[in-house]
Amino acid sequence: MELLGLLSVYKLRNSRVLITGGAGFVGSFIADHLIAEGVKEIVLLDNFVRGSKNNIEKALSSGIVTLVEGDIRDIELLHILFENVDYCFHMAALRITRCSENPRETLEVMFAGTFNVIEACIRHQVRKIVAASSASIYGQAEIFPTHENHHPYNNRTLYGAAKTANELMLRAFHDMNKLDYVAMRYFNIFGPRMDTEGKYTEVLIRWYYLIKQGKP
Repeated sequence: MELLGLLSVYKLRNSRVLITGGAGFVGSFIADHLIAEGVKEIVLLDNFVRGSKNNIEKALSSGIVTLVEGDIRDIELLHILFENVDYCFHMAALRITRCSENPRETLEVMFAGTFNVIEACIRHQVRKIVAASSASIYGQAEIFPTHENHHPYNNRTLYGAAKTANELMLRAFHDMNKLDYVAMRYFNIFGPRMDTEGKYTEVLIRWYYLIKQGKP
């Protein structure tokens, strides 16, 4: 898994890892790969707005995974869970359509919630945070093929604004507190365990079904 290539196998072994959104599509696969790499302990934090316990059945059976049903808005809980954590994979997020429908919740989860996670990483001296960003920060492409430097930070959605703010917070705390981080700009990822009930985020799988049915 390329995501784990950002952290050497040597560093991962015998480490304690926390995954926010750990029962989700991406978070659950990260857990599986971490187990294979020989980590000491994994803590999965999820509020099950989008995650599913079916996604983590295999991980939970490993004996090194602890599931905590909670929310990144719960600052006290975060500081308890981050005790002795070496690495954090911050995958928790709201769906893009939910961000449009619930702006205040977006502010509380996507902006403040991510700040809470970053703050906990700094306070507990986490070695590195790998955070889920998004292609949404780029906005609509105007030239094709599209280079990564093509009008960056030109989004027009609240979801994209949140992801942009997340990246800027990570950059700022890197400069202020030497927080080591990587932000992954996902582009319509798909695969097993994905949530197929959304109107936008699963566009590739919807195209696949239409093509398979011979529809435009």
